[in-house]
Amino acid sequence: MNLMQHAPLLLASKKETLRRKMTEYSTAEQIDTSTKTAWVSVSFGRQRSSQTCWSEILCNTLVLHIPCSLQESESDKPKSVTIVPLQWNKTEFLQREQKICIKRSSLPEVFLSLPSVSDTKAWFVSLLNASTTRTAQQSDFEPMKRLGKGTFGSVFLVKRHLTGEKFALKAIWKHGMPARQALEERLILEKVAGHPFILNIKFAFQTRTHLCIVTEYCSGGDLQNFLRPRSTPLPEETVRRIAAEILLALEHVHSRGIIYRDLKPANILLDEEGHIRLADFGFSKILCKTATDAEEDLENEMFPEISPPQFSRSDTLCGSPLYMSPEIWDYKQTPYDQSVDIWAFGIVLYELLCCRVPFFGNSAEEVRTQVKYGRLTFPSCMSSSAVNLISALLEKNFKMRLGTRPNGISDIKNSPFFAGLDWAKLLERRSHADNLRERYPIVEVAGTDSLSSFEAEDGSNFIRKLMGLFSSRKKYEEIAGYEFSSEQDN
Repeated sequence: MNLMQHAPLLLASKKETLRRKMTEYSTAEQIDTSTKTAWVSVSFGRQRSSQTCWSEILCNTLVLHIPCSLQESESDKPKSVTIVPLQWNKTEFLQREQKICIKRSSLPEVFLSLPSVSDTKAWFVSLLNASTTRTAQQSDFEPMKRLGKGTFGSVFLVKRHLTGEKFALKAIWKHGMPARQALEERLILEKVAGHPFILNIKFAFQTRTHLCIVTEYCSGGDLQNFLRPRSTPLPEETVRRIAAEILLALEHVHSRGIIYRDLKPANILLDEEGHIRLADFGFSKILCKTATDAEEDLENEMFPEISPPQFSRSDTLCGSPLYMSPEIWDYKQTPYDQSVDIWAFGIVLYELLCCRVPFFGNSAEEVRTQVKYGRLTFPSCMSSSAVNLISALLEKNFKMRLGTRPNGISDIKNSPFFAGLDWAKLLERRSHADNLRERYPIVEVAGTDSLSSFEAEDGSNFIRKLMGLFSSRKKYEEIAGYEFSSEQDN
């Protein structure tokens, strides 16, 4: 019997441990065990020295904002975060040292402590609680249609047996997918969840061969398919509304310490009310939160609100070439930050107004040359406010780019192109005259419950193939901490 088959027994045991520990640590002092973020002191294995870092509990996973290697000494080298799964590891409170110990099977132990003993005990109970989070499984869903197919897997329309709700299920082959990249995508979806213009994750689980992410279902397709058959640009008023919703989603992503790195029309979905939803965080990255202000935060309170956050940089070549900024192309010379998303936003805005991208070529190298040295041109019919905004967004020097200065995305929101928009009302998702689904005919991705309209085979063959895909005799290593549920397990 493998570890996943033992999961129900382990979960029941951990729940019993949680109840016992919560009783044990109940004192006259009020302890908040629902907290999900804190500054903590952390050390690994036999190391005597500790570091103060920002930590987050995401579902059943602990994220520590320190480099994966504590021996890292180059201050200008990009930092990553350390991910510690809780569900399959043992978490203990060491009475003698007054510390928390997380024992990992093949990696050094993790030792954690907070400013006071009561705070450390509260964090310990929060970690235990996170390790018992209930998750979904393959049998909870009925496959209905294939919505799309990519290099690493497919997206299906599924129905949840318990409620009858329709969701989109993204099934990714474990083979060839780095475990950390897969886990980071799941964690990012949890970090950005709850925003009105971002596709919300509902569940995540894994089978022997696949990683499965279940999200909300958007029936309006994506902006790429919407723009592709059109030869005339959309009116600026309509584009302004679309761009504003994209910008609000991007602002939220950045506030959570994440680089999106793949902003393009294909990743911008339209929901049934005509609003946009940012989707597909496969190229996104969690930036390491620096501890510059840790001492000040610890003096103020145990679980501070940090605004604005300070984050590290990245040095990976990734994204879609037509939307990649000059600094991504030059990633070997200078690490980049969230400025790359501002550039991509400028490209998308240009494409919405012109039905084409400003820089293109027959190869990646030609695109790179155009991005770095090409001249930006505009059609004569474009308004001066749009020209000025796009020019500022596509500034090749990222330090001078609008939206990357101290005020961040607020500078973009205050540009004349967005004059008169009520940003607070936009977040309320009210009906509006620029609704693409009302003003323009959109072919829905899922118009019926018939499988035959999406497959060249009959429905029974499709379902057999899909279930065979999940029940393959092949088996790949389980990824600890991948499971997720947006529903609270009471």
